[in-house]
Amino acid sequence: MKIRVLWFAIPTLVLVACQGAVATSDSPACPTAVDGGPDGGSPAGTVLSNRQGLPRGIAVDATDVYWTNTGAGAIAKCAKAGCGGNPTVLAAKQKPWRITVDGENVYWTNRDSGSVMQCAKTGCAGVPIVLASAQSYPYSIVASGGNVYWTNSGNGDGGGQVMKCAVGGCGGAPTVIADVPIAVRALAVHGSEIYWASRMDTGGAILHCPTSGCPSGGPIVVASAQRGVEAMAIDNANVYWSAPFGGGVFSCALSGCEAGPALLAQSFAVDDIAADGTHVYWNAPSYRASDEVRLFNVLRCAAGGCSNHPEVVASDSLLAATVNGIGVELTTGVAVDETSVYVGNVDGTVIAISPK
Repeated sequence: MKIRVLWFAIPTLVLVACQGAVATSDSPACPTAVDGGPDGGSPAGTVLSNRQGLPRGIAVDATDVYWTNTGAGAIAKCAKAGCGGNPTVLAAKQKPWRITVDGENVYWTNRDSGSVMQCAKTGCAGVPIVLASAQSYPYSIVASGGNVYWTNSGNGDGGGQVMKCAVGGCGGAPTVIADVPIAVRALAVHGSEIYWASRMDTGGAILHCPTSGCPSGGPIVVASAQRGVEAMAIDNANVYWSAPFGGGVFSCALSGCEAGPALLAQSFAVDDIAADGTHVYWNAPSYRASDEVRLFNVLRCAAGGCSNHPEVVASDSLLAATVNGIGVELTTGVAVDETSVYVGNVDGTVIAISPK
């Protein structure tokens, strides 16, 4: 199988040279293997579905996995236990990007067509609800507390926004929580606070406000000089983000980090990130110097830090050995639950990795 290497919006890619596929290295940027798996067993990959175009966004609930099939323009779901390789298509003829779920519905952004959508998890007869239209490249999306939040990344000339609409609709008039003078992509919500990243290749910041709206003084700056942030995750203690131009995965306590954010690990070209309260998970490439092979890894680090040595949950070689010869060409979306990590592949597969 020929390996295709795709890079998304990364003008300069730095690949870290590590000796061995997942070997420990004295270099703090090199990941280490999960020794026998965190629960005592070796992680194994299960292909839930293939031929899924580009599964850019992934979300999970107690029983099912949901994803955006960006290539085919569809929203799909599959039981965690498997669906015989035949996922249910909840909606078609979309332009989907990121996705989220709550107890009743699945929501997604149609980035290129500028809309934000809702469909019942049991199905909507292929006719999803339009929560908002005429949005400027809607990107990340989160459902929380009866509302749906998303970022408008803008057209590249600035003009990003952080938006809110009630579940079920807001009369086509979503609330602007924050107008951002530069592009904004990553988003996370915790309780009554919303966090986002203003994205600049030469600057940028992590900010937050109440979900009811920013005060007159504007949003609170969590961290500055965070370049090119694409993805963000949150738990009950910290907010996490990937800053590919800053070369790492970072964290800050929800109560603040006056001394600056903590660098969990040096990692480049991160497309998505997830957290489960004990660990942070993300996807990133590395480079095996012994035979000049690019590896695409799913990595993890303890929420409190891992001394800049993240563990490899899955790599090219692991998944190629355990998933019928299908390797990780480049993972896109990442989601986690209590037992597994779920990733999308640019080759069109959606894979469950267990134990995580």
